[in-house]
Amino acid sequence: MSLFRFSVLILLLLASYGIVIEIFYYAKLKVQFSELAYEHIEKDLLELSEAVAPLIADDRNAPEIYQQMDWVTFTNRFVDDIVIASQNKILYSSNINSAVTDSIQHLDISEANFQPQKLFEQKRILVNKIEILQGREVQTLSVGFTPNYQAYEYLLAQRIKTFFIYLIILPFIGVLIFIEILRRYIIKPLNQLVDYAFNPCQVLPASPITELNSIYLAMKKAFAGLEDDKRLLYQKVRTDSLTGLCNRLALKEHITELVNVSDPKKRGFSLLFLDFDDFKYINDSLGHDKGDHILCCAAKALQSHSPSNSFLARVGGDEFVMLVADCESKMRLEKLMQALINALLNLGNCCHNSFAVSCSIGVCCYPENGKNYVELMQKADIAMYEAKRLGKGRYYFYSPQLNERVQKNIELDHSMRQALQNQEFVLYYQPKIDLKTKTVVGAEALIRWIKPNGEVISPADFIPIAELNGFIVQLGEWVLEAAFTQLQLWSKRLPDCVLSINVSARQLAEPGFCDYLKSLLAKYQLDPKKIDLEVTEYLFFDHSVDNLKTVNAIKSMGFSISLDDFGTGFSSLSYLKKFHVDQIKIDKSFIDDFDSESGAIFIETIVKMSESLKKQIIAEGVETASQAEYLQSVGCINVQGFLFSKPLPLAEFERYYQKHKPAVF
Repeated sequence: MSLFRFSVLILLLLASYGIVIEIFYYAKLKVQFSELAYEHIEKDLLELSEAVAPLIADDRNAPEIYQQMDWVTFTNRFVDDIVIASQNKILYSSNINSAVTDSIQHLDISEANFQPQKLFEQKRILVNKIEILQGREVQTLSVGFTPNYQAYEYLLAQRIKTFFIYLIILPFIGVLIFIEILRRYIIKPLNQLVDYAFNPCQVLPASPITELNSIYLAMKKAFAGLEDDKRLLYQKVRTDSLTGLCNRLALKEHITELVNVSDPKKRGFSLLFLDFDDFKYINDSLGHDKGDHILCCAAKALQSHSPSNSFLARVGGDEFVMLVADCESKMRLEKLMQALINALLNLGNCCHNSFAVSCSIGVCCYPENGKNYVELMQKADIAMYEAKRLGKGRYYFYSPQLNERVQKNIELDHSMRQALQNQEFVLYYQPKIDLKTKTVVGAEALIRWIKPNGEVISPADFIPIAELNGFIVQLGEWVLEAAFTQLQLWSKRLPDCVLSINVSARQLAEPGFCDYLKSLLAKYQLDPKKIDLEVTEYLFFDHSVDNLKTVNAIKSMGFSISLDDFGTGFSSLSYLKKFHVDQIKIDKSFIDDFDSESGAIFIETIVKMSESLKKQIIAEGVETASQAEYLQSVGCINVQGFLFSKPLPLAEFERYYQKHKPAVF
């Protein structure tokens, strides 16, 4: 409540108080004063009546009677005139001008005892009847007192004046004084405290009230503590809790500040986006605690190699960003990034583990590649993923051409997902040929994307994107469903055809993949011996322990497993021994190089190794007769390639199969 409202409320209360006083006390005051004045008059009237009663019979007593009357008028301020009368005749009077009054003005003392205020309000004459013995007769006389109305009203006014002064005016003045004291010493300091709460920088004057000074000091101490907490909180929300580096929020603010102070006409600064390669594998292998320790070591290593004009922040799990201002040349920037990559490669020793920690770096520059935080981070991220795509453990500079390709990939990703809903994917089938008999021994199911306008999108364009964004899992499920459906239809027309189906390492690592395969077998009532699942060598590198269990479970269901693209990835004899694959496929890149000494040695080594390990072997990408002759000469009998047939649509493959199927004896 404001002081004004409080004052109005007090004044209203005072007005109410005055009305109550007027109604209940002012009227009572008049009655009480009338009674008091009447008592003085009544007493003197009775005493005078008693004193003059024995004296009136003798005229010689007149002086004494006048003397007593004068004494009463002198001592009693409420008596103006005294008259002793017999019927209508005045016998004695204290005033020579007294006249015979009408009896209507008389107020008998017996009546006045009950309503004494009538005497003054109606200006009556108070009369007392006395009886005297005159001779032998009893005579009734009247002793009348004419009140001094002016004196009565004057004294009553004095009483009322005193009443108003002490009961109304003085309280009103006291309230005003109280309000002023309240305003000056309570309300004003409290308002200053309120202002201080919103502006703690100001200094308040000392208050004469100790409690308010104590409140001010307590608030000052509290605000000082809040300011410290604010600084700590400001620092905390901008600091990475694990490494102690700046976080994403601090980075955003710093970039905004650099953009505001940088000259757009000159080279402002470079943004380096660092992301560890395969860090999830480190976390899964060593545990997250060890992974966190490696991140802390990495942060220290990056700090130790950071230039003086740089800003380093951790923006994600294994993602770091370094801002390098006013870099003099691209060569110097490249030397810095290579130093950072080398520093992380050496982390294994300082962290007491045998894992090599590599990182990929994407680079973009302000203002050439972006004008704000969002643009710079987005484009550096694009460059970083390009560095990973090119082999990891390297850096890559953002370029408009790269962005154009990425945007096309994004568009292709969207179209690919839409194509699955629109049923634009189909399976083609490439025959597998026995070189000795020139007959079909099986086929490989290959996915094709044919748009409604007839345009064919190459798997080389969309499969890598599907692998990267995880859509390969949904796409792989579609391939399995379509292939199993076709095998069910072939159970009568092509009962001996063995179909190879590609399964990505990511799809195979999905939880419940084996159960999914079981459900497909039950749904389509197929013999698993007619199905060959092709996996790539990346299966060996990614979660080999879990993948080994999955491969063994697939084998136990009766499926055969082929190792595709052998020799292009992480192949080793230990992997071949651990993973029980049935067939090894020699990649086309080695077949193309068969006529060189090194190429021939490599192919022959693979064939002999497969024979030693009792693995079947097949060569893919056979396109010339000389390649086929060479492979047959070294013992590789099963092949597939354009020399015999390209991947065929369903109807064409069925016709090809019927023409080249093995003879039945």
